[in-house]
Amino acid sequence: MHGFPDRRRKAIIQMLVVAMPFYLLHWIPFRAYDPSTESFSLRMLRQPAQNRPTPRAHR
Repeated sequence: MHGFPDRRRKAIIQMLVVAMPFYLLHWIPFRAYDPSTESFSLRMLRQPAQNRPTPRAHR
């Protein structure tokens, strides 16, 4: 990309090795939280996004 293939390759590897696992570590607890019971539930991980309440939807 723009004559910098080494920088591009390094950025892609960094994203795959550092950023994506970091994102997943934060995404799983947010996705698993059930606001109706105020706890974490594996059931919530399987819910489609439109069936899950947003954090702003409850008190």
